[in-house]
Amino acid sequence: MATFVLIHGLKHGGWCWRDVRRRLHSGGHSVFTPTLTGLGERSHLSSPEISLDTHVRDVVNVLYYEDLTDVILVGHSYAGAIIPCVADEMYKRISQLVFVDALLLDHGKSIRDVYGSTERGRRIIARAEKAGNYYIACEKDDLADWGLAGHPLADWAWRRFVAHPLKTLDGPVSFNHPTALKIPRTYIKCSTLIVRDLEFLARRGWRTINLDVGHDAMITAPGELVELFERIAG
Repeated sequence: MATFVLIHGLKHGGWCWRDVRRRLHSGGHSVFTPTLTGLGERSHLSSPEISLDTHVRDVVNVLYYEDLTDVILVGHSYAGAIIPCVADEMYKRISQLVFVDALLLDHGKSIRDVYGSTERGRRIIARAEKAGNYYIACEKDDLADWGLAGHPLADWAWRRFVAHPLKTLDGPVSFNHPTALKIPRTYIKCSTLIVRDLEFLARRGWRTINLDVGHDAMITAPGELVELFERIAG
């Protein structure tokens, strides 16, 4: 059986993996779904000073303090910036990286460099900066963008989203350890919100999978996602 560590995205929390976690547990797997600082049930710790490095440390500490090895580290959306940074430090503990409709950054780039280059990203960042509170607010448009509009769990999810610290978009990522770069990678494309074409990843030697179920696949299609995770685990 495999060990999965599942990292949530922007404004979410470990709660979003609920149905995936239950299914993986039923299959005999070990599953960890940490919530990043300032989000979900840890929203009482929120601060404008929370950075991408804070969230990287959150995940590094789970692997270290739980003494996890042979980990399949999964990142959804925003967490695509987190998991390669974790792997750069904890490469001995990680067997695979799985990106679920996730951001892809090159070494030295920040999320703002990528997200801020899109029309929606510029609008959201500008609104947060104008408000002067340094948080990315929750918007009803999020439900449509994330494939949740009209879904039976849309209201359940909406009540759990929280504003996301803007500073997390600014830290440049760092991952250049030669061993970490050799960790097998899989990209699961669930929508066109972030990545439209998988060919460039296939050319890099990544395994690529299409799962057309909307961005928040762990909520809208947990069964299908678990099937893929188990296939990836072998």
